[in-house]
Amino acid sequence: MDANQKNSIINFDKETKSLVSYATSKGNLPKWHIGGYWYKTDAFGYENLSECLISDLLKYSNIYNYVEYNMIKGVYNSEVKNFSVSKNFLKENENLLTLYRLYFLETGNELTKEIYNYSEVKDRIKFVVDFISKTYKLNTAGRTITSILELDMFFLNEDRHFNNLALIRNIQNDTFSFAPLFDNGLSLISDVNEYDIKADVYKNMDKVKSKPFSNSFEEQCECAESLYGNILKLSFTKNDVLSEIKKYRAFYSNEIIERVITIIFEQMRKYKYLFIG
Repeated sequence: MDANQKNSIINFDKETKSLVSYATSKGNLPKWHIGGYWYKTDAFGYENLSECLISDLLKYSNIYNYVEYNMIKGVYNSEVKNFSVSKNFLKENENLLTLYRLYFLETGNELTKEIYNYSEVKDRIKFVVDFISKTYKLNTAGRTITSILELDMFFLNEDRHFNNLALIRNIQNDTFSFAPLFDNGLSLISDVNEYDIKADVYKNMDKVKSKPFSNSFEEQCECAESLYGNILKLSFTKNDVLSEIKKYRAFYSNEIIERVITIIFEQMRKYKYLFIG
């Protein structure tokens, strides 16, 4: 993203031809594709802060395949709002296919329902990993899915469904690879309608339910790690968190910033095993 894009104010009310929608577990939301970049605005609270900060903190991890996000101001519905910006990661000869879509194309069935033929969470995870591995010849599927579940547990991502787990298809040679990690906005209890900003932050954290294999983050991770090992490794410190979040104080209230810091520090205390050293 160049300096001019980062500093310009876009009036998204005038970008009707660029407007599309994306699916979340809480409904379809607007996004815009302009000049090779994707733009999203906050719909529930501070999703863009979560999206951008998690992207920043992934620099301090062993996950290298992820989408980088930046923050800008823009106009939408005649109001100045915060927008996250990410570069389109697809090349001309590629298209993005979600796991939900891929499974439906292969079987005619819905993956979301199909996994519940298995009563054990471990078997649900293995079923999806085996489907990816065998159908698309991706032997890293177990490690990739495990690292995502570990990351979601740490950042309390309540929106990890089969429409934001995806593969990239190379149209020319019909090969597949994992899409970079994206769509972390509904993390860090960013939905202030559901997780009241005035309520106790720790009680709010306890309320968050995971997806897609179980409503327990820890159960998902324990089951995946029993199959494929502990994959995610983080290396950021508290000082790194404070340094990375500093630039977002111009976009969000101190109350929101301090809540996010509290959440991350608590998760650092709780999940020390995910950190190097």
